[in-house]
Amino acid sequence: MTDSSPSAPVGPRDRPVGRVRRVGRAVGVLRTVAGRWRTEVRSAGPLRLAYEIALTVALCVMAPLGPYVYGSTLLPVPVAAVLAVVTAAVVVPLRLVHPLTALVCAAIVGVFAGDGGGLLVMMLCFSAGYRLRHLGRTLLALLVVAGCWIAAVLQFDEARDVLGLAVAAAFFVSAHLFLGIVGWTVGRRRRVVGAMHWRNVQLHHQQVAVARQARTRERNRIARDLHDSLGHRLTLISLYAGTLKSATGPQRDENVALLRSTASDAMADLRQILGVLRQEEDGDEVGVAQPLDNLDTLGESARSAGAEFTLTREGTSRPLPPLIEHAAYRVVQEGLTNALRHARGGPIDVTLRYEPDTLVVEVVNGPGSRHTSPTTGQGLIGLGERIRLAGGLLHHGPTPDLGFRLAAMLPYQVTPAENPDPHPVPGTVPGVDAAGDFDLLVRRSAHRSRIALVTLTAAIVAVIGVCAAAMVYVSAIPPATVPADLFEAVRLGQDEEEVRRLLPPPSSAVLNSATAPPADATCVDYAAGLTEQIKAGDDLLVYRFCFRDGVLVAKRELRE
Repeated sequence: MTDSSPSAPVGPRDRPVGRVRRVGRAVGVLRTVAGRWRTEVRSAGPLRLAYEIALTVALCVMAPLGPYVYGSTLLPVPVAAVLAVVTAAVVVPLRLVHPLTALVCAAIVGVFAGDGGGLLVMMLCFSAGYRLRHLGRTLLALLVVAGCWIAAVLQFDEARDVLGLAVAAAFFVSAHLFLGIVGWTVGRRRRVVGAMHWRNVQLHHQQVAVARQARTRERNRIARDLHDSLGHRLTLISLYAGTLKSATGPQRDENVALLRSTASDAMADLRQILGVLRQEEDGDEVGVAQPLDNLDTLGESARSAGAEFTLTREGTSRPLPPLIEHAAYRVVQEGLTNALRHARGGPIDVTLRYEPDTLVVEVVNGPGSRHTSPTTGQGLIGLGERIRLAGGLLHHGPTPDLGFRLAAMLPYQVTPAENPDPHPVPGTVPGVDAAGDFDLLVRRSAHRSRIALVTLTAAIVAVIGVCAAAMVYVSAIPPATVPADLFEAVRLGQDEEEVRRLLPPPSSAVLNSATAPPADATCVDYAAGLTEQIKAGDDLLVYRFCFRDGVLVAKRELRE
Protein backbone atom coordinates (compact mmCIF):
# COMPACT_ATOMS: atom_id res chain seq x y z
CA MET A 1 0.00 0.00 0.00
CA THR A 2 1.14 3.48 -0.74
CA ASP A 3 0.68 6.46 1.48
CA SER A 4 -1.67 8.89 -0.24
CA SER A 5 -1.67 11.44 2.55
CA PRO A 6 -0.70 14.94 1.42
CA SER A 7 2.75 16.16 2.28
CA ALA A 8 3.11 18.58 5.12
CA PRO A 9 3.23 22.22 4.06
CA VAL A 10 6.44 24.11 4.42
CA GLY A 11 6.25 26.23 7.51
CA PRO A 12 7.66 29.70 8.04
CA ARG A 13 10.57 28.24 10.02
CA ASP A 14 11.70 26.14 7.01
CA ARG A 15 12.04 29.13 4.68
CA PRO A 16 15.00 30.75 6.49
CA VAL A 17 16.77 27.39 6.40
CA GLY A 18 16.39 27.28 2.61
CA ARG A 19 17.69 30.82 2.33
CA VAL A 20 20.69 29.96 4.50
CA ARG A 21 21.48 26.97 2.29
CA ARG A 22 21.29 29.08 -0.86
CA VAL A 23 23.51 31.71 0.70
CA GLY A 24 25.93 28.98 1.76
CA ARG A 25 26.09 27.61 -1.78
CA ALA A 26 26.68 31.11 -3.16
CA VAL A 27 29.46 31.70 -0.63
CA GLY A 28 31.00 28.36 -1.63
CA VAL A 29 30.99 29.35 -5.28
CA LEU A 30 32.57 32.70 -4.44
CA ARG A 31 35.25 30.97 -2.38
CA THR A 32 36.00 28.61 -5.27
CA VAL A 33 36.32 31.50 -7.71
CA ALA A 34 38.49 33.43 -5.24
CA GLY A 35 40.71 30.38 -4.74
CA ARG A 36 41.21 29.90 -8.46
CA TRP A 37 41.93 33.60 -8.84
CA ARG A 38 44.53 33.51 -6.04
CA THR A 39 46.16 30.52 -7.73
CA GLU A 40 46.38 32.42 -11.01
CA VAL A 41 47.85 35.46 -9.26
CA ARG A 42 50.43 33.43 -7.32
CA SER A 43 51.55 31.58 -10.44
CA ALA A 44 52.07 34.88 -12.28
CA GLY A 45 55.39 36.67 -12.12
CA PRO A 46 55.91 40.25 -10.97
CA LEU A 47 55.74 41.60 -14.53
CA ARG A 48 52.42 39.87 -15.19
CA LEU A 49 51.05 41.12 -11.88
CA ALA A 50 52.11 44.68 -12.70
CA TYR A 51 50.49 44.31 -16.14
CA GLU A 52 47.19 43.16 -14.61
CA ILE A 53 47.16 46.05 -12.13
CA ALA A 54 47.96 48.59 -14.86
CA LEU A 55 45.27 47.14 -17.13
CA THR A 56 42.66 47.26 -14.37
CA VAL A 57 43.51 50.86 -13.46
CA ALA A 58 43.50 51.98 -17.11
CA LEU A 59 40.10 50.41 -17.84
CA CYS A 60 38.65 51.81 -14.61
CA VAL A 61 39.80 55.28 -15.65
CA MET A 62 38.29 54.95 -19.13
CA ALA A 63 35.07 53.27 -17.98
CA PRO A 64 33.16 56.48 -16.97
CA LEU A 65 33.94 58.20 -20.27
CA GLY A 66 31.24 56.22 -22.09
CA PRO A 67 28.30 57.34 -19.93
CA TYR A 68 29.44 60.97 -20.02
CA VAL A 69 30.10 60.99 -23.79
CA TYR A 70 27.14 58.95 -25.02
CA GLY A 71 24.77 59.42 -22.11
CA SER A 72 22.39 56.82 -20.68
CA THR A 73 18.65 56.71 -21.08
CA LEU A 74 18.21 54.03 -18.39
CA LEU A 75 20.21 55.44 -15.47
CA PRO A 76 21.46 58.85 -14.38
CA VAL A 77 24.88 59.58 -15.84
CA PRO A 78 26.75 59.66 -12.48
CA VAL A 79 25.18 56.35 -11.43
CA ALA A 80 26.02 54.78 -14.81
CA ALA A 81 29.62 56.04 -14.52
CA VAL A 82 30.07 54.57 -11.03
CA LEU A 83 28.52 51.28 -12.18
CA ALA A 84 30.92 51.16 -15.14
CA VAL A 85 33.95 51.74 -12.89
CA VAL A 86 32.89 49.04 -10.40
CA THR A 87 32.20 46.60 -13.23
CA ALA A 88 35.64 47.20 -14.75
CA ALA A 89 37.33 46.69 -11.38
CA VAL A 90 35.52 43.35 -10.91
CA VAL A 91 35.49 41.75 -14.38
CA VAL A 92 39.11 42.45 -15.32
CA PRO A 93 40.49 40.15 -12.58
CA LEU A 94 37.50 37.81 -12.98
CA ARG A 95 38.38 37.14 -16.63
CA LEU A 96 41.42 35.13 -15.50
CA VAL A 97 39.20 32.34 -14.15
CA HIS A 98 35.77 32.94 -15.78
CA PRO A 99 36.26 34.90 -19.02
CA LEU A 100 32.78 34.24 -20.42
CA THR A 101 31.05 35.33 -17.19
CA ALA A 102 33.12 38.50 -17.12
CA LEU A 103 32.28 39.21 -20.77
CA VAL A 104 28.52 38.77 -20.32
CA CYS A 105 28.46 40.89 -17.14
CA ALA A 106 30.37 43.72 -18.81
CA ALA A 107 28.05 43.62 -21.85
CA ILE A 108 24.92 43.79 -19.67
CA VAL A 109 26.30 46.72 -17.68
CA GLY A 110 27.23 48.38 -20.97
CA VAL A 111 23.52 48.54 -21.86
CA PHE A 112 22.81 50.61 -18.73
CA ALA A 113 25.97 52.69 -19.21
CA GLY A 114 24.89 53.59 -22.73
CA ASP A 115 28.15 52.74 -24.51
CA GLY A 116 27.69 48.98 -24.87
CA GLY A 117 30.75 48.30 -22.74
CA GLY A 118 33.22 50.14 -24.97
CA LEU A 119 36.88 49.13 -24.73
CA LEU A 120 36.16 46.90 -21.73
CA VAL A 121 33.95 44.55 -23.74
CA MET A 122 36.43 44.56 -26.63
CA MET A 123 39.24 43.53 -24.30
CA LEU A 124 37.07 40.83 -22.75
CA CYS A 125 36.21 39.50 -26.23
CA PHE A 126 39.95 39.09 -26.84
CA SER A 127 40.36 37.42 -23.43
CA ALA A 128 37.45 35.03 -24.07
CA GLY A 129 38.97 33.99 -27.40
CA TYR A 130 42.42 33.66 -25.81
CA ARG A 131 41.08 31.36 -23.08
CA LEU A 132 38.63 29.48 -25.30
CA ARG A 133 37.74 26.11 -23.78
CA HIS A 134 34.15 25.41 -24.88
CA LEU A 135 33.14 26.60 -28.35
CA GLY A 136 29.39 26.31 -27.72
CA ARG A 137 29.47 28.37 -24.53
CA THR A 138 31.67 30.97 -26.21
CA LEU A 139 29.28 31.35 -29.16
CA LEU A 140 26.33 31.67 -26.76
CA ALA A 141 28.18 34.36 -24.81
CA LEU A 142 28.95 36.24 -28.04
CA LEU A 143 25.28 36.10 -28.99
CA VAL A 144 24.38 37.65 -25.62
CA VAL A 145 27.03 40.32 -26.15
CA ALA A 146 25.67 41.05 -29.63
CA GLY A 147 22.17 41.43 -28.21
CA CYS A 148 23.41 43.81 -25.52
CA TRP A 149 25.30 45.79 -28.15
CA ILE A 150 22.18 46.18 -30.27
CA ALA A 151 20.17 47.16 -27.18
CA ALA A 152 22.72 49.85 -26.34
CA VAL A 153 22.73 51.16 -29.92
CA LEU A 154 18.94 51.35 -30.06
CA GLN A 155 19.01 53.95 -27.27
CA PHE A 156 20.11 56.49 -29.90
CA ASP A 157 17.44 57.76 -32.27
CA GLU A 158 19.91 58.05 -35.15
CA ALA A 159 20.59 54.28 -35.10
CA ARG A 160 17.04 53.02 -35.10
CA ASP A 161 16.78 52.76 -38.85
CA VAL A 162 18.10 49.96 -41.05
CA LEU A 163 21.25 51.84 -41.96
CA GLY A 164 22.13 52.56 -38.33
CA LEU A 165 21.65 48.93 -37.34
CA ALA A 166 23.79 47.82 -40.29
CA VAL A 167 26.59 50.17 -39.24
CA ALA A 168 26.34 48.93 -35.62
CA ALA A 169 26.44 45.28 -36.72
CA ALA A 170 29.45 45.97 -38.95
CA PHE A 171 31.26 47.67 -36.08
CA PHE A 172 30.48 44.75 -33.76
CA VAL A 173 31.85 42.24 -36.26
CA SER A 174 34.97 44.29 -37.08
CA ALA A 175 35.76 45.12 -33.45
CA HIS A 176 34.38 42.51 -31.06
CA LEU A 177 34.35 39.35 -33.19
CA PHE A 178 37.65 40.20 -34.84
CA LEU A 179 39.33 40.68 -31.46
CA GLY A 180 37.85 37.38 -30.29
CA ILE A 181 39.31 35.58 -33.32
CA VAL A 182 42.68 37.27 -32.79
CA GLY A 183 42.65 36.22 -29.13
CA TRP A 184 41.80 32.63 -30.07
CA THR A 185 44.67 32.58 -32.58
CA VAL A 186 47.16 33.99 -30.10
CA GLY A 187 46.03 31.65 -27.32
CA ARG A 188 46.14 28.61 -29.56
CA ARG A 189 49.65 29.45 -30.73
CA ARG A 190 50.78 30.01 -27.15
CA ARG A 191 49.35 26.65 -26.07
CA VAL A 192 51.03 24.90 -29.00
CA VAL A 193 54.36 26.56 -28.22
CA GLY A 194 53.97 25.62 -24.55
CA ALA A 195 53.24 22.00 -25.46
CA MET A 196 56.23 21.93 -27.80
CA HIS A 197 58.45 23.38 -25.08
CA TRP A 198 57.23 20.79 -22.58
CA ARG A 199 57.84 18.03 -25.13
CA ASN A 200 61.33 19.34 -25.89
CA VAL A 201 62.14 19.41 -22.19
CA GLN A 202 60.92 15.82 -21.91
CA LEU A 203 63.04 14.78 -24.89
CA HIS A 204 66.03 16.53 -23.38
CA HIS A 205 65.61 14.70 -20.07
CA GLN A 206 65.21 11.40 -21.92
CA GLN A 207 68.29 12.16 -23.97
CA VAL A 208 70.29 12.87 -20.82
CA ALA A 209 69.04 9.62 -19.26
CA VAL A 210 69.91 7.59 -22.36
CA ALA A 211 73.34 9.22 -22.51
CA ARG A 212 73.88 8.32 -18.86
CA GLN A 213 72.87 4.72 -19.60
CA ALA A 214 75.18 4.66 -22.60
CA ARG A 215 78.08 5.84 -20.45
CA THR A 216 77.27 3.16 -17.87
CA ARG A 217 77.16 0.52 -20.60
CA GLU A 218 80.52 1.71 -21.93
CA ARG A 219 82.04 1.55 -18.46
CA ASN A 220 80.71 -1.98 -18.07
CA ARG A 221 82.17 -2.95 -21.43
CA ILE A 222 85.56 -1.53 -20.48
CA ALA A 223 85.42 -3.32 -17.12
CA ARG A 224 84.44 -6.56 -18.87
CA ASP A 225 87.33 -6.29 -21.33
CA LEU A 226 89.79 -5.51 -18.56
CA HIS A 227 88.50 -8.44 -16.53
CA ASP A 228 88.57 -10.86 -19.44
CA SER A 229 91.99 -9.83 -20.77
CA LEU A 230 93.94 -8.73 -17.73
CA GLY A 231 92.12 -10.91 -15.23
CA HIS A 232 93.41 -14.07 -16.88
CA ARG A 233 96.98 -12.73 -17.06
CA LEU A 234 96.95 -11.50 -13.49
CA THR A 235 95.67 -14.87 -12.30
CA LEU A 236 98.62 -16.54 -14.02
CA ILE A 237 101.01 -13.99 -12.51
CA SER A 238 99.58 -14.74 -9.06
CA LEU A 239 100.07 -18.48 -9.57
CA TYR A 240 103.61 -18.10 -10.90
CA ALA A 241 104.53 -15.79 -8.03
CA GLY A 242 103.23 -18.35 -5.54
CA THR A 243 105.64 -20.98 -6.86
CA LEU A 244 108.74 -18.77 -6.55
CA LYS A 245 109.01 -19.36 -2.81
CA SER A 246 109.40 -23.13 -3.18
CA ALA A 247 111.25 -23.20 -6.52
CA THR A 248 115.03 -23.43 -6.66
CA GLY A 249 117.65 -23.31 -9.36
CA PRO A 250 116.51 -23.72 -12.94
CA GLN A 251 112.84 -24.02 -11.87
CA ARG A 252 113.02 -20.61 -10.22
CA ASP A 253 114.55 -19.05 -13.34
CA GLU A 254 111.84 -20.61 -15.49
CA ASN A 255 109.09 -19.23 -13.21
CA VAL A 256 110.68 -15.78 -13.33
CA ALA A 257 110.74 -15.97 -17.12
CA LEU A 258 107.09 -16.99 -17.12
CA LEU A 259 106.30 -14.07 -14.83
CA ARG A 260 108.08 -11.67 -17.15
CA SER A 261 106.37 -13.12 -20.24
CA THR A 262 102.90 -13.05 -18.65
CA ALA A 263 103.39 -9.47 -17.44
CA SER A 264 104.44 -8.46 -20.96
CA ASP A 265 101.34 -10.15 -22.38
CA ALA A 266 99.19 -8.30 -19.82
CA MET A 267 100.74 -4.98 -20.86
CA ALA A 268 100.14 -5.87 -24.53
CA ASP A 269 96.48 -6.63 -23.75
CA LEU A 270 96.17 -3.34 -21.88
CA ARG A 271 97.65 -1.39 -24.81
CA GLN A 272 95.27 -3.18 -27.17
CA ILE A 273 92.28 -2.21 -25.00
CA LEU A 274 93.42 1.42 -24.82
CA GLY A 275 93.92 1.45 -28.58
CA VAL A 276 90.38 0.24 -29.12
CA LEU A 277 89.02 2.87 -26.73
CA ARG A 278 90.75 5.62 -28.70
CA GLN A 279 89.10 4.48 -31.92
CA GLU A 280 85.92 6.16 -33.10
CA GLU A 281 82.86 4.10 -32.25
CA ASP A 282 81.05 2.77 -35.31
CA GLY A 283 78.31 0.75 -33.62
CA ASP A 284 80.00 -2.62 -34.28
CA GLU A 285 82.54 -2.38 -31.50
CA VAL A 286 82.72 -5.63 -29.54
CA GLY A 287 85.84 -5.08 -27.46
CA VAL A 288 89.27 -6.58 -28.03
CA ALA A 289 88.45 -9.20 -30.65
CA GLN A 290 90.32 -12.51 -30.29
CA PRO A 291 90.19 -15.38 -32.81
CA LEU A 292 89.62 -18.98 -31.73
CA ASP A 293 93.04 -19.90 -33.10
CA ASN A 294 94.53 -18.36 -29.95
CA LEU A 295 92.97 -21.06 -27.74
CA ASP A 296 96.20 -23.04 -27.98
CA THR A 297 98.03 -20.06 -26.46
CA LEU A 298 95.57 -20.08 -23.58
CA GLY A 299 96.20 -23.81 -23.15
CA GLU A 300 99.95 -23.29 -22.97
CA SER A 301 99.48 -20.65 -20.31
CA ALA A 302 97.28 -23.03 -18.28
CA ARG A 303 99.81 -25.84 -18.58
CA SER A 304 102.58 -23.49 -17.45
CA ALA A 305 100.51 -22.83 -14.31
CA GLY A 306 100.42 -26.58 -13.55
CA ALA A 307 97.01 -27.45 -14.97
CA GLU A 308 96.16 -30.45 -17.15
CA PHE A 309 94.68 -28.76 -20.23
CA THR A 310 92.85 -30.61 -23.01
CA LEU A 311 91.33 -28.93 -26.10
CA THR A 312 88.87 -30.87 -28.27
CA ARG A 313 87.38 -29.61 -31.53
CA GLU A 314 84.36 -31.43 -32.97
CA GLY A 315 82.55 -30.86 -36.24
CA THR A 316 83.50 -28.86 -39.30
CA SER A 317 85.05 -25.50 -38.58
CA ARG A 318 83.47 -22.52 -40.33
CA PRO A 319 84.09 -18.76 -40.43
CA LEU A 320 82.33 -16.89 -37.65
CA PRO A 321 81.31 -13.24 -37.21
CA PRO A 322 83.72 -11.30 -34.98
CA LEU A 323 81.08 -10.93 -32.27
CA ILE A 324 80.46 -14.71 -32.09
CA GLU A 325 84.13 -15.66 -32.27
CA HIS A 326 85.10 -13.14 -29.63
CA ALA A 327 82.31 -14.33 -27.30
CA ALA A 328 83.44 -17.96 -27.69
CA TYR A 329 87.03 -16.99 -26.91
CA ARG A 330 85.92 -15.13 -23.77
CA VAL A 331 83.99 -18.20 -22.58
CA VAL A 332 87.14 -20.34 -22.74
CA GLN A 333 89.25 -17.60 -21.16
CA GLU A 334 86.80 -17.10 -18.29
CA GLY A 335 86.55 -20.85 -17.73
CA LEU A 336 90.36 -21.21 -17.55
CA THR A 337 90.68 -18.21 -15.22
CA ASN A 338 88.06 -19.58 -12.83
CA ALA A 339 89.59 -23.09 -12.94
CA LEU A 340 93.09 -21.83 -12.17
CA ARG A 341 91.74 -19.63 -9.38
CA HIS A 342 89.25 -21.96 -7.70
CA ALA A 343 90.54 -25.47 -8.63
CA ARG A 344 94.30 -25.13 -8.87
CA GLY A 345 96.00 -28.25 -10.20
CA GLY A 346 92.77 -29.87 -11.42
CA PRO A 347 92.23 -31.08 -15.01
CA ILE A 348 90.63 -28.66 -17.51
CA ASP A 349 88.76 -29.96 -20.57
CA VAL A 350 87.75 -27.48 -23.29
CA THR A 351 85.38 -28.60 -26.05
CA LEU A 352 84.60 -26.61 -29.16
CA ARG A 353 81.76 -28.30 -31.02
CA TYR A 354 80.35 -27.09 -34.37
CA GLU A 355 76.77 -28.26 -34.61
CA PRO A 356 74.52 -27.66 -37.67
CA ASP A 357 73.06 -24.40 -36.33
CA THR A 358 74.93 -23.68 -33.10
CA LEU A 359 78.47 -23.37 -31.81
CA VAL A 360 78.81 -25.02 -28.39
CA VAL A 361 81.74 -23.99 -26.20
CA GLU A 362 82.27 -25.98 -23.01
CA VAL A 363 84.90 -25.71 -20.24
CA VAL A 364 84.84 -28.42 -17.54
CA ASN A 365 87.37 -28.55 -14.72
CA GLY A 366 87.84 -31.17 -12.05
CA PRO A 367 88.34 -30.55 -8.32
CA GLY A 368 91.52 -28.90 -7.11
CA SER A 369 92.93 -26.68 -4.40
CA ARG A 370 90.77 -23.59 -3.88
CA HIS A 371 92.09 -20.04 -4.07
CA THR A 372 91.83 -18.29 -0.69
CA SER A 373 91.36 -14.71 -1.99
CA PRO A 374 87.73 -13.44 -2.17
CA THR A 375 86.08 -12.96 -5.56
CA THR A 376 83.20 -10.75 -6.72
CA GLY A 377 81.64 -12.95 -9.40
CA GLN A 378 81.65 -10.08 -11.89
CA GLY A 379 83.33 -12.24 -14.50
CA LEU A 380 80.36 -14.55 -15.00
CA ILE A 381 77.95 -11.59 -14.90
CA GLY A 382 79.86 -9.76 -17.63
CA LEU A 383 80.22 -12.98 -19.63
CA GLY A 384 76.46 -13.56 -19.45
CA GLU A 385 75.86 -10.03 -20.79
CA ARG A 386 78.32 -10.63 -23.63
CA ILE A 387 76.68 -13.93 -24.59
CA ARG A 388 73.22 -12.35 -24.48
CA LEU A 389 74.30 -9.55 -26.81
CA ALA A 390 75.62 -12.20 -29.19
CA GLY A 391 72.22 -13.91 -29.18
CA GLY A 392 73.35 -17.00 -27.28
CA LEU A 393 72.75 -18.81 -23.98
CA LEU A 394 75.14 -19.33 -21.07
CA HIS A 395 75.05 -22.09 -18.46
CA HIS A 396 77.33 -22.58 -15.47
CA GLY A 397 77.19 -24.76 -12.40
CA PRO A 398 78.93 -27.55 -10.42
CA THR A 399 79.41 -31.09 -11.66
CA PRO A 400 78.77 -34.33 -9.70
CA ASP A 401 82.51 -34.88 -9.14
CA LEU A 402 82.83 -31.51 -7.32
CA GLY A 403 84.11 -29.80 -10.46
CA PHE A 404 82.60 -26.93 -12.42
CA ARG A 405 81.06 -26.67 -15.89
CA LEU A 406 80.80 -23.52 -18.02
CA ALA A 407 79.01 -23.85 -21.37
CA ALA A 408 77.66 -21.45 -24.01
CA MET A 409 75.52 -21.94 -27.11
CA LEU A 410 76.15 -19.32 -29.80
CA PRO A 411 74.43 -18.84 -33.19
CA TYR A 412 76.50 -18.68 -36.34
CA GLN A 413 74.89 -15.45 -37.52
CA VAL A 414 73.75 -12.41 -35.58
CA THR A 415 70.77 -10.44 -36.87
CA PRO A 416 69.64 -7.02 -35.55
CA ALA A 417 66.59 -8.69 -33.99
CA GLU A 418 68.84 -11.17 -32.18
CA ASN A 419 71.19 -8.42 -31.02
CA PRO A 420 68.96 -5.80 -29.49
CA ASP A 421 70.64 -2.80 -27.98
CA PRO A 422 68.69 -1.89 -24.88
CA HIS A 423 70.62 1.35 -24.39
CA PRO A 424 71.27 2.99 -27.76
CA VAL A 425 73.61 5.90 -27.90
CA PRO A 426 71.45 8.99 -28.19
CA GLY A 427 71.63 11.19 -31.21
CA THR A 428 70.62 14.76 -31.65
CA VAL A 429 66.92 15.32 -31.15
CA PRO A 430 65.52 17.25 -34.15
CA GLY A 431 64.61 20.79 -33.26
CA VAL A 432 66.35 20.65 -29.88
CA ASP A 433 69.25 22.89 -28.99
CA ALA A 434 72.45 20.95 -28.44
CA ALA A 435 73.02 22.69 -25.13
CA GLY A 436 69.54 21.74 -23.99
CA ASP A 437 68.93 25.12 -22.32
CA PHE A 438 65.23 25.24 -23.15
CA ASP A 439 64.37 27.54 -20.26
CA LEU A 440 66.75 30.15 -21.65
CA LEU A 441 65.18 29.83 -25.09
CA VAL A 442 61.69 30.23 -23.66
CA ARG A 443 62.75 33.26 -21.60
CA ARG A 444 64.22 34.85 -24.71
CA SER A 445 61.05 34.15 -26.64
CA ALA A 446 58.93 35.58 -23.82
CA HIS A 447 61.15 38.67 -23.71
CA ARG A 448 60.70 39.20 -27.43
CA SER A 449 56.96 38.67 -27.06
CA ARG A 450 56.81 41.29 -24.31
CA ILE A 451 58.72 43.75 -26.48
CA ALA A 452 56.32 43.09 -29.35
CA LEU A 453 53.33 43.48 -27.01
CA VAL A 454 54.61 46.79 -25.66
CA THR A 455 55.29 48.02 -29.20
CA LEU A 456 51.83 46.95 -30.36
CA THR A 457 50.21 48.59 -27.34
CA ALA A 458 52.10 51.83 -27.99
CA ALA A 459 51.04 51.71 -31.64
CA ILE A 460 47.40 51.13 -30.69
CA VAL A 461 47.51 54.00 -28.18
CA ALA A 462 49.08 56.23 -30.81
CA VAL A 463 46.39 55.32 -33.34
CA ILE A 464 43.64 55.92 -30.78
CA GLY A 465 45.22 59.25 -29.88
CA VAL A 466 45.41 60.30 -33.52
CA CYS A 467 41.78 59.27 -34.06
CA ALA A 468 40.68 61.17 -30.95
CA ALA A 469 42.58 64.25 -32.08
CA ALA A 470 40.99 63.95 -35.51
CA MET A 471 37.54 63.63 -33.96
CA VAL A 472 38.15 66.69 -31.78
CA TYR A 473 39.38 68.62 -34.81
CA VAL A 474 36.42 67.54 -36.92
CA SER A 475 33.98 68.35 -34.13
CA ALA A 476 35.48 71.82 -33.88
CA ILE A 477 34.82 72.48 -37.57
CA PRO A 478 31.37 73.95 -38.19
CA PRO A 479 29.05 71.50 -39.93
CA ALA A 480 28.56 71.94 -43.67
CA THR A 481 25.33 69.95 -43.98
CA VAL A 482 21.90 70.07 -42.42
CA PRO A 483 20.60 66.89 -40.76
CA ALA A 484 17.01 65.81 -41.32
CA ASP A 485 15.98 66.36 -37.69
CA LEU A 486 17.11 70.00 -37.86
CA PHE A 487 15.15 70.52 -41.08
CA GLU A 488 12.08 69.12 -39.36
CA ALA A 489 12.69 71.07 -36.15
CA VAL A 490 12.67 74.57 -37.61
CA ARG A 491 9.19 75.97 -38.17
CA LEU A 492 7.73 78.63 -40.35
CA GLY A 493 7.52 82.02 -38.74
CA GLN A 494 10.58 81.41 -36.61
CA ASP A 495 12.99 84.32 -36.17
CA GLU A 496 15.62 84.51 -38.93
CA GLU A 497 18.57 85.06 -36.56
CA GLU A 498 17.52 82.10 -34.43
CA VAL A 499 17.27 79.85 -37.50
CA ARG A 500 20.61 81.01 -38.92
CA ARG A 501 22.32 80.23 -35.61
CA LEU A 502 21.14 76.62 -36.03
CA LEU A 503 22.23 76.40 -39.65
CA PRO A 504 25.79 76.01 -40.92
CA PRO A 505 27.70 79.15 -41.86
CA PRO A 506 26.72 80.83 -45.18
CA SER A 507 30.04 79.77 -46.68
CA SER A 508 28.83 76.13 -46.56
CA ALA A 509 25.74 76.87 -48.64
CA VAL A 510 25.40 75.30 -52.09
CA LEU A 511 24.27 76.93 -55.30
CA ASN A 512 21.08 75.47 -56.77
CA SER A 513 20.57 76.79 -60.28
CA ALA A 514 17.85 74.28 -61.17
CA THR A 515 15.18 75.89 -58.99
CA ALA A 516 15.08 79.68 -58.79
CA PRO A 517 14.27 81.24 -55.39
CA PRO A 518 11.23 83.50 -54.96
CA ALA A 519 11.80 87.08 -56.03
CA ASP A 520 10.55 88.64 -52.80
CA ALA A 521 12.52 86.36 -50.39
CA THR A 522 16.14 85.63 -49.45
CA CYS A 523 16.89 81.91 -49.69
CA VAL A 524 19.86 79.77 -48.71
CA ASP A 525 20.44 76.13 -49.76
CA TYR A 526 22.34 73.49 -47.76
CA ALA A 527 23.15 69.89 -48.62
CA ALA A 528 21.40 67.24 -46.56
CA GLY A 529 23.29 64.89 -44.21
CA LEU A 530 25.05 61.70 -45.30
CA THR A 531 22.24 59.40 -44.21
CA GLU A 532 19.65 61.37 -46.20
CA GLN A 533 21.94 61.49 -49.25
CA ILE A 534 22.28 57.68 -49.21
CA LYS A 535 18.52 57.36 -49.01
CA ALA A 536 18.09 59.83 -51.89
CA GLY A 537 20.06 57.58 -54.22
CA ASP A 538 21.71 59.26 -57.22
CA ASP A 539 19.99 62.62 -56.64
CA LEU A 540 21.55 65.41 -54.58
CA LEU A 541 19.20 66.29 -51.73
CA VAL A 542 19.18 69.99 -50.82
CA TYR A 543 17.31 71.81 -48.06
CA ARG A 544 16.19 75.37 -48.90
CA PHE A 545 15.35 77.96 -46.28
CA CYS A 546 13.68 81.28 -47.38
CA PHE A 547 13.41 84.39 -45.20
CA ARG A 548 11.32 87.57 -45.57
CA ASP A 549 11.01 90.44 -43.15
CA GLY A 550 13.23 88.71 -40.57
CA VAL A 551 11.27 85.47 -40.30
CA LEU A 552 11.34 82.02 -41.99
CA VAL A 553 8.61 81.97 -44.61
CA ALA A 554 9.39 78.73 -46.50
CA LYS A 555 11.47 75.53 -46.39
CA ARG A 556 11.69 72.94 -49.15
CA GLU A 557 13.41 69.72 -50.16
CA LEU A 558 15.03 70.00 -53.59
CA ARG A 559 16.59 67.21 -55.66
CA GLU A 560 19.08 67.73 -58.45
